[in-house]
Amino acid sequence: MRGLADPGVLGEVTATLVDAARGPAGLEERQLAAAVRHAGQLLRPDRVVEHDAAVRRAHRSLVKGRGPVGMWRYTPVLDDEGAAIVDAAVDALAKPARDADTGTGERDPRTPAARRVDALLDLVTRAVGAPEGVPRQAKTALVVTIPLQVLEGRCRGAGTTRTGEVLTAGTVRRLACDAQVVPVVLGTAGEVLDQGRGRRLFDRAQVRHLWLRDRGGCTFPGCTRPAGWTDAHHLVHWADGGPTSIDNAALLCRAHHSTVHTHRYSARITHDNDGDDGENGENGDGSGTRTGRPRVEWDLNPGS
Repeated sequence: MRGLADPGVLGEVTATLVDAARGPAGLEERQLAAAVRHAGQLLRPDRVVEHDAAVRRAHRSLVKGRGPVGMWRYTPVLDDEGAAIVDAAVDALAKPARDADTGTGERDPRTPAARRVDALLDLVTRAVGAPEGVPRQAKTALVVTIPLQVLEGRCRGAGTTRTGEVLTAGTVRRLACDAQVVPVVLGTAGEVLDQGRGRRLFDRAQVRHLWLRDRGGCTFPGCTRPAGWTDAHHLVHWADGGPTSIDNAALLCRAHHSTVHTHRYSARITHDNDGDDGENGENGDGSGTRTGRPRVEWDLNPGS
């Protein structure tokens, strides 16, 4: 960290972490590890943090190989974001259940590892069973805590998951494009003083509308991912004052959603007859009413 952070700030943060770890009332090992990771994000320049996150994201992998006694072994390598998403999805379905096979109400006989792999298979089965179906339920409940000022880009910081993974501000902004946002007021010790009602930014009706409008699925040039594998992206982020409306939305697959946020590409909603019948795509009668099929037009100049 030396050479990247201001020496005075580095010394102050180190002293704070050491003090927080001392005594019986100090942070637990997991809490201290999360605090160290969070401090590391804050001390390094934003461009370095986001670059490192992009490198880790690019090195995610899933390797298949032979396992014992005729079985197969899958080995995933994930970054903090990927691990947080998988944990949130799998843990929700991997809780012990009563044994339905025996009808005796006995405890679930499966090991924790067996429950997790069964949960993963359930998720995959559901996904491939209706890849083009209209969304009927909210996405995986990945809980990330981040100060509003950081999300809005007014100060530096990072987000933290329930399990202590630290996500960069850029990653959280991308996830927040299509998420449920719950305003929470915290005390100085991190306790919840007040919690507002959760609000999913794009509701199901809007997502259905986008699936019909962006018929090909992901709107990024050249992408063929179907609508079922996309997120609803704010063309102007809601944290920057952009409205949660169909005219400020586009479908993007996960890979291109990351690309758009990383390079800050912009887009606008156009109509097939824009500029053909009058200024600004108006009808010939000057009514200003747009006709023709709407489509998303991307500007792939970084920072556009």
